[in-house]
This record gives sequence, structure tokens and C-alpha cells, in this order.
Amino acid sequence: MILRGGAMGEFVFTPPGLDQRLLEEAGFADVRAEDVTENAARVAAASHAAREGRSADLDEVEGAEQNARTQSFLWTVAKLAAEQRLSRLAYLAGERDRPFASIRHPLGALPGRLHPVPEDYFG
Repeated sequence: MILRGGAMGEFVFTPPGLDQRLLEEAGFADVRAEDVTENAARVAAASHAAREGRSADLDEVEGAEQNARTQSFLWTVAKLAAEQRLSRLAYLAGERDRPFASIRHPLGALPGRLHPVPEDYFG
């Protein structure tokens, strides 16, 4: 497991299947996973591009070193996700005595797939 924290929140990198197994071991039932990798690639690429346009301001606010680290992280996430070498999954689960079908998700249905990162983004 790899942890990465910072201004963008925490990221936890785990081997495939670990999160689902841990949810089941914690007492959740009917664990479902949705692949939202395309969204992760799109958001990381868009964030990288937006930050690149404001690089001088971000250097001043965050410091040049932190800005460079964040940009490197975003670019890496966008590239690896677009190449399907990094996955992002969203999990939904019910309690053992309350099946998933009887639970309403507070935000409604999980979002559908979004547009992938344009192929020419990485040059």
C-alpha cells in the first residue's frame, strides 16, 4: 500500500482486490466496484493543464518545489490512467443485514463514464 497526501487530499494505492476484500472483512456485504479510471485521468489532466497556466502564481503561493511535485503527480496519474496502468475504483456496499438494494446512496447513482483524456495530451 502506498500513501500520498497533500493539498489534494489523500491517495492510497493498493493492489487489485485489496479494498474489496477489506470491506467484506469489515462486515460489508454486496460490495460493488465501478471503474472510474477515465474520470481520474480526465480530472488529473485538466488540473495539470489549469495549474500550468497559473504556474507563476502557484510557485509564489505553494513554492516552486511543491508546485513542481504536484504537477508531476498530476501528469503521472493522467498518463498512467489513460494508458490503463493505474485504476481508480469507486465502491458501494451494504451492511450484512441490509442488502445493497435497500440502501439509497446520498448522492444518487454513481456517475457514469466520462470522456477519456485526448490521445494527443501527452504529446
